[in-house]
Amino acid sequence: MTFWILILIYMLTGVVQAGSVISIPASSSITIPGGGYLCAGAINVAAGGTLTASHTSDVCVTPTGEGDVSLPVQLTYFRAQTDLSGSGIRLTWETESETENLGFIIERRHSQNDSWSEIANFGMYSELEGQGNSTKKHFYAFVDKSVQSEQFYDYRLGDVSYAGEVSYHLQPVVGVWMGKLIPNKYFLSQNYPNPFNPSTTVTYGLPVDADVKIVVYDALGHEVAMLINAAQAAGNYDLTWQGTTNEGCPITSGIYLARIETETFTRVIKMVYLR
Repeated sequence: MTFWILILIYMLTGVVQAGSVISIPASSSITIPGGGYLCAGAINVAAGGTLTASHTSDVCVTPTGEGDVSLPVQLTYFRAQTDLSGSGIRLTWETESETENLGFIIERRHSQNDSWSEIANFGMYSELEGQGNSTKKHFYAFVDKSVQSEQFYDYRLGDVSYAGEVSYHLQPVVGVWMGKLIPNKYFLSQNYPNPFNPSTTVTYGLPVDADVKIVVYDALGHEVAMLINAAQAAGNYDLTWQGTTNEGCPITSGIYLARIETETFTRVIKMVYLR
């Protein structure tokens, strides 16, 4: 269905149902207010084009049957929800069939006012590789671990053909809430950057509420800096050390040890400071 026919039908009825592909050209936009309705087999949005809906229920996609036969990949569904491990947002989808499908790309944005950004593709992650040519159903899953706690995210899925063409098959999954990230075990990651000057950051996680102490020692075991000594709620934390002692003096070049301690967990990492 061409863009201008779509606009005409929508102006007359406020409702569009199309079994084929709806394409929104560059620098064009469609806004579906409350009460409007758009149903299509697939929605392709060119760079610079936009499709905005007041509610997710205003848009439906019927990728099976005659609604998706013209596309190289027929999708049954595309869903997103918080991963059960609490490590991120889990995206799942299923294909009815695939034709010349190299693989998938995943794009994300914070709100409908933001631009889409690619966060993963089949070249980066093997689980996003396509089946090439297949008439069987295939299930895919990917966990977006780069999200932040207590934020809303939108996602859209595209597939790449052998010719390098990208098709977006479903209306984006919008308004996915990422609650507070809770790791399933304690951890203390290696500091970054390392070696460092003047500052470095350590990341650690608490699966439950805990009293946490992180102390930096020199190579002889002398305390250099107390980074934290407090009760904290379960979650993931980033802690930046400015390379100073407890007295506020700059440290000298050398090797330092950061040690995390809770009631049931301890770990030590080695850090290198270069002046």
